[in-house]
Amino acid sequence: MQKISFFFIIFAFQLIYSQQSIKFEDSDFAALLSKAKTEKKLIFLDAYASWCGPCKLMERNVFTDANVADYYNKNFINAHFDMEKGEGPSLAAKYGIRSYPTLLFLNGEGEVVGKELGYIKTEEFLALGKKNNNPKLVDTNLKEEFLKGKLDQPTLLSFITLYAGKDPVLAKQASEKYFANKKRRHFLVKK
Repeated sequence: MQKISFFFIIFAFQLIYSQQSIKFEDSDFAALLSKAKTEKKLIFLDAYASWCGPCKLMERNVFTDANVADYYNKNFINAHFDMEKGEGPSLAAKYGIRSYPTLLFLNGEGEVVGKELGYIKTEEFLALGKKNNNPKLVDTNLKEEFLKGKLDQPTLLSFITLYAGKDPVLAKQASEKYFANKKRRHFLVKK
């Protein structure tokens, strides 16, 4: 009887523990983009490799944290792709992924709105999610909005960071706009 009770307790513990994890969608990338547009959420994409030690640590130590799981499950469409299998190689090429884990935040257009590389601790990962959970980024084509002059200062700063590597000329234009706005605000406040 004691053995049965012991196994029941272990089973219950495992059941509770396994429910506290980020729930990753099991669908192709196109379906994820469509779902993100429909639900007006960003996609959190964990780009990993099966042999990657830091990726395994993220999966075991960070993605299973109750606070992380709760926040990411409520606020994002969560995706998990092995960059060496299935759609992984084409996604790695599309997003320039060369190290693992690469943690991406994408809008429904598939545009990168946030990016982090390597293992990060639970608290930092939760803060990263909160920083990137910007409703203005969900269904916005950032480049189009920038060219129309419709990005606010915080979004403009994100835009600069994201475009610095892929379009330095556009990032330079955005930084000039950012600092011009900042200077103008500073001038208005002093008056």
